[in-house]
Amino acid sequence: MNRNFSFFIISSASTLLSIEIFHLVIPLTVLSLGYSAIQAGWCTFAFLAPGILVKIFIAPTIEKSDKKKILLQNEIIRVSIILIFILILSLIKDINMILFIIPVSFLFGIFTTITEITEPSALKILLRDQNATSIISKYEIRTRAVQLLAPTLCGALLSLGLFYPYILMTLLSFISIFLLLNLNLFHDSNSHTESRNLFQSIKEAI
Repeated sequence: MNRNFSFFIISSASTLLSIEIFHLVIPLTVLSLGYSAIQAGWCTFAFLAPGILVKIFIAPTIEKSDKKKILLQNEIIRVSIILIFILILSLIKDINMILFIIPVSFLFGIFTTITEITEPSALKILLRDQNATSIISKYEIRTRAVQLLAPTLCGALLSLGLFYPYILMTLLSFISIFLLLNLNLFHDSNSHTESRNLFQSIKEAI
């Protein structure tokens, strides 16, 4: 496995672990603040809802854009969202937090979905002149390993305190940003992607 792909796979794993932890911890945060299970469910819904809309309207644009730049921008935005969330959660106690948590979940979900669309396109660039089977296999192992690790890690961190999962997410995002900055992901600005209309984008998203 070459150095460039190692940067990509570790960065991708860090990003995915951060996202998985957020997905698990956000409803638990809502419950710990004294809200109902239904309200916790709405926060999870807000996180997942952007998936369909973003894939329909943004996927064609991402295909023609600089993948490294998109991945970096999304990582920076997500870590900013986490830091603001931690700050407000720790300093402000006298507001209806559910009205703040739902928009945070929705925003985090938007930039998570953009990353999920961009990563396979970035992987396609890295596959050029490489052993595709081996690389895809390692990418799938990364996914399964993170999905197994995230619940255990999230539970262990929550047992220490509510803020620990968010602190780990912040550290993981900074690791991912550092690795992405050192990643060589060449974008051909002269390449043309076949234009898609809205109906074609909806069909691909489904």
